[in-house]
Amino acid sequence: MKPHEKLVLASQKIFKAETLVILVHDTPELWGDRDIITGVLDPSTSVLIDTSMKFIKWAADRNYSILDINIPKSNLEKETFSSSKAANEIMLSLWDNHLQYISTLTKICFIGIGESYQGIVHLIGERDLRVLSKAVINFVGNFPLKSLSSNFDETMVDWYFKNSLVFTNDSHNCWKESEEKRPRKKFGRVLKSDSDGIISIINERFDEATDFILDAFEEWSDEESD
Repeated sequence: MKPHEKLVLASQKIFKAETLVILVHDTPELWGDRDIITGVLDPSTSVLIDTSMKFIKWAADRNYSILDINIPKSNLEKETFSSSKAANEIMLSLWDNHLQYISTLTKICFIGIGESYQGIVHLIGERDLRVLSKAVINFVGNFPLKSLSSNFDETMVDWYFKNSLVFTNDSHNCWKESEEKRPRKKFGRVLKSDSDGIISIINERFDEATDFILDAFEEWSDEESD
């Protein structure tokens, strides 16, 4: 079994998918009371906060195929482990060995949560996915912005800016100089949230993100357009 195969969950019949939502996220946060001496978490008060579930439910309700990719923050077996490098490698491997062979596929949406979003940016810079990829949504929080470095042409940056939403913390460093001076297009369409923390940002911007996806997919129902 390849290392990344333990980190990926897919909906049934994914190799017959027409519309695919690909979620790439950091390991869910674990909240709870910690012993101040031992550092051990009390399991009876611990809660696993998995922000990706909100998008999984939304996609499942619309009968979209789903690919959920969990990128760990660390690896006890590798001292030099880098989660961003792992995300890059996993995304390329999944595309080259699996996803590009789904002949029925017509629409893809990428959703990145946390530092792992960098794997999405890396993939679309290394492989020309403009025909299939309709939207790229990234919840960056306070992590550094990753620029698109394309192997194709300069129009790729314009495409990325037009088809992406990149949500940052209210206090992100990219806004320190001037709120009116937006980050360059190569970082995507970067938007400043009113809150800090990825969980809060997702709660704040969930409707905006999913509306953007529906616009990109051109799949509004009459009820939703009212």
